[in-house]
Amino acid sequence: MALRQPNNVFYFTAVMYSSQLMTAPELSLRATHEIIAAIFPQLGLQSAVFAFDHTEYYTPEMGAGLKKYFIAFGAPAEPSRLPEYKHAALAAEAQYSKHNSRTINIDPGYLAEEKIVVASTKNFTHRIYLADGIFGDLQLMRQRGDYSAMPWTYADYVRPESIAFFEQLYSILHKS
Repeated sequence: MALRQPNNVFYFTAVMYSSQLMTAPELSLRATHEIIAAIFPQLGLQSAVFAFDHTEYYTPEMGAGLKKYFIAFGAPAEPSRLPEYKHAALAAEAQYSKHNSRTINIDPGYLAEEKIVVASTKNFTHRIYLADGIFGDLQLMRQRGDYSAMPWTYADYVRPESIAFFEQLYSILHKS
């Protein structure tokens, strides 16, 4: 019996940045695009930018007034590159840190027809080891045409802006 090859996925990254640590919100967004474009060429579809205000988890490191958005990159590809993209994101986060604090948080993931998976460096009960110190974290399942959250799904992944982005990306993937 032949092994099945995985279907292609669309890669995206969640980008969170500190509007306090950069000079102006419009410059912050432009700066994040330049950083992301250096890691993930062929940037494509982007979500609306929204306030990251549902948790204070990142405030001690990155400050208040955090902004976040999602952006897709490249063409559909095999899901095996997620660890490589996470390592590139970690290197960029370190490069743009100030005083040992990140000014940008870059979390790559992928959208498959049936799920959304993000990369993590932290192990947990629901995370699956992929390679090179990187774990896959299932955030959303797609069932009967809708996304369903898991008990551990990050709150910003179920925001209307986020779901709209994922639906658009799914539509593009489904047509390819």
